[in-house]
Amino acid sequence: MKTKNILPTFLVCILLTLVTNASAQSWKDLVNKVKENETVENLVDEITGQNKSVDVCGTWTYKGPTFAIKSDNFLKDMANDLALDAIKKKLSPVLKEIGLKKGSFGFSFASDKTFNNNFKKTNLGGKYTLDAKSGDITLSYGKMLNLFKLKGIVERDGKTLELMFPAEKFIKFLQVIAPDADDSVFNGLESLIKSDKNLYIGFELTAN
Repeated sequence: MKTKNILPTFLVCILLTLVTNASAQSWKDLVNKVKENETVENLVDEITGQNKSVDVCGTWTYKGPTFAIKSDNFLKDMANDLALDAIKKKLSPVLKEIGLKKGSFGFSFASDKTFNNNFKKTNLGGKYTLDAKSGDITLSYGKMLNLFKLKGIVERDGKTLELMFPAEKFIKFLQVIAPDADDSVFNGLESLIKSDKNLYIGFELTAN
């Protein structure tokens, strides 16, 4: 008997643990995948919906700000969630002041790793790198923004794309694209976000 046709005990344990998330698949289907030499890692990814590649290519229009907390501490996350309302209230007038709103801001990502970022009537171009598995993305702008770089995370859910960056870096980006804005516009927001290094702020975008 060939060993590849035997379902390992440890894999049975994994499948038993994850079976509640695999209602759409039968046991026969799962066993067949193992017999076809599919790796345990890939099988677990498929069952849990984890580790799916992100595709950012296309044209995306700004819908509004988005937030995320990167932390393994659940209680800390809860505390930060309660503080997000204060940050949103501070951020909204800042975005309005610099002119970042629906129809005035968006991104276009091409398969050749170049992108355009339109803001008002200006096209801010550059190159991007993307780890499609982890969702890490880096936007490297051209000379128009003095080679400014934004490194963060990206998530896609159908026709919605979220680009999120460390909050402090995000605020610096706003200052770069709106150099004529009064510094006082950003002061209150900067003091609010400096207390939390796990806070990410970004753009929620919809597909055109």
